[in-house]
Amino acid sequence: MRVRLSFAALAAVLILTPTSPLVAQMKSTMPPLPYLQLAEIPAASRANYQGDRFSYLEAGRPDAPVVLLLHGVGANAMHWRHQLAGLSDPALLPNAVAQVLHITLPGQGDALQVLVGDMVQRNALLVLDNCEHMLDAVAALVQAILRSAPNVTLLATSQEPLHLPAEQQYRVLPLAVPTATTADHSREFGAVALFEACVRAVDPRFALTDESLPLVIDICRRLDGLPLALELAAARVAMLGLRPVRDKLDARFKLLTGGARATLRRHQTLRAALEWSHQLLNDAEKAVFRRLGVFAGGFTMEMAQAVASDAQMDEWAVLDQLSALVDKSLVAADAGEAPRYRLLESARAFALEQLAAGETAEMLKRHALVMRDFLQRTDDSNLDGELRTDQFAGLVLPELDNLRAARAWAIGEAGDSQVAVALAAHAGALIDYAIECADWLLPLEQHVEDAAVSPAIAARYWRAVAAANMVGRVPRARQLEAASRARALYEALGQPRRAFSSLIQIARHRSSLHQDADAKAALDEARGLIRPDWPAEFRTRLLRRDGPTRATAAASPRRSRTTGRPPASARQRGTGASR
Repeated sequence: MRVRLSFAALAAVLILTPTSPLVAQMKSTMPPLPYLQLAEIPAASRANYQGDRFSYLEAGRPDAPVVLLLHGVGANAMHWRHQLAGLSDPALLPNAVAQVLHITLPGQGDALQVLVGDMVQRNALLVLDNCEHMLDAVAALVQAILRSAPNVTLLATSQEPLHLPAEQQYRVLPLAVPTATTADHSREFGAVALFEACVRAVDPRFALTDESLPLVIDICRRLDGLPLALELAAARVAMLGLRPVRDKLDARFKLLTGGARATLRRHQTLRAALEWSHQLLNDAEKAVFRRLGVFAGGFTMEMAQAVASDAQMDEWAVLDQLSALVDKSLVAADAGEAPRYRLLESARAFALEQLAAGETAEMLKRHALVMRDFLQRTDDSNLDGELRTDQFAGLVLPELDNLRAARAWAIGEAGDSQVAVALAAHAGALIDYAIECADWLLPLEQHVEDAAVSPAIAARYWRAVAAANMVGRVPRARQLEAASRARALYEALGQPRRAFSSLIQIARHRSSLHQDADAKAALDEARGLIRPDWPAEFRTRLLRRDGPTRATAAASPRRSRTTGRPPASARQRGTGASR
């Protein structure tokens, strides 16, 4: 079985025999740690972690070689190490592998051919670690070995695939992070356990308590469970303390610089690790990567294409570059019927740094326009009955962070008030899920009064002000006025479905103001607009409003005979309908 580990978290490769005293010493002195887990490794093999060292043995084969991967801080067998990361000349790859395997190559001739010839009779597992900077050379070596040495299994770690026919990929994800700061069994999550162990390595007095646990979980979450980032953050705790480390993570590239001297240079700081990956990109990949930094909380393929494309790179080219960034582990792809993509928080911060000043302004504007267009399309489908409310929420809620970022730009100094109004108006239906969207709406009323937006946006704005989820924030009489303005605009725009919805709003508000006859008249007018081809939702809304209105109207004669107020039962029904 051939497996590719696509996350370059491991660093060096040693091939030893099972009787090696070093392996025996490690097994006896290094207890397994809970934050090191690879349960998904195929059952045909078994993996044993020993501290920051990983020993990999083929099951059922007592004579099989042990491959020891030394990675990160504290490896005390440096004389055994061989790093592909330190190899800059691809032509020397066969020589480097031969040296690890104790194969003597002649001074002349084809080194690759001699190496493969020596491996034909071997029964071994060969690990090639950190392959991403010489993929072509590694692919040629692996292909040659697979053709000639049937009993050799290869495992390659890389930030992107080799793209060979026999390749099976296994993506190593970041360590698990609790979803809530008070989650049960939080100490059992890999990120928390690693962070605690690393802090204790520099400060044995450190103890994870109920008070400090939320801070640790927040640090782990903001660092996306990345082992290197967690190790660097833990190294700062002894001097700064937990809370200052958490509070300074916005300056993570200055904070996370305390890697051990014995590690690779690119593992000594978070910036160096990201720079290593960034330098392996071509110019088009770099352009797409840095432009994707304007997204907050993820994005769809279509959004990425709209933001990252330009005159030199069309949407199809962006698709290709995004696929390459996923392959190179710089963009995460979350599985689903419609996949979503995201940059981890540290990668996003690095991407934003790569944007030039002029490009930053352009990308922020483009992002805001893309999010406005997305929200408008989705909201229009919802208003016209083509999407159910739950479908609307399923599409829009994942983009809430992006909508917040777009609004922040729109109301800023370099922003656009028309975009701000459009975002606030079309986010009206979101108030049921994110109450903050109500606060987006009212401060922008003057822009609408001044006719600074299109009639379509103005109509949507007034409809949002008149919506049931604004009851209590806006006086009923003001909501009735807003619904009437929305209806007039929708009629002028030739949009009968939306005029119908505004009439339903008018009926609700008039009923709440005890204007029963006018409420019934509004419903009758709405009933006259319905067409046979309209979705059933419109008839359902009419029936839901019609019942309380008729009940209130029937109770009206009793008003004049008593206090002028409807009976309690009618008041309760009217209140329920207004929600």
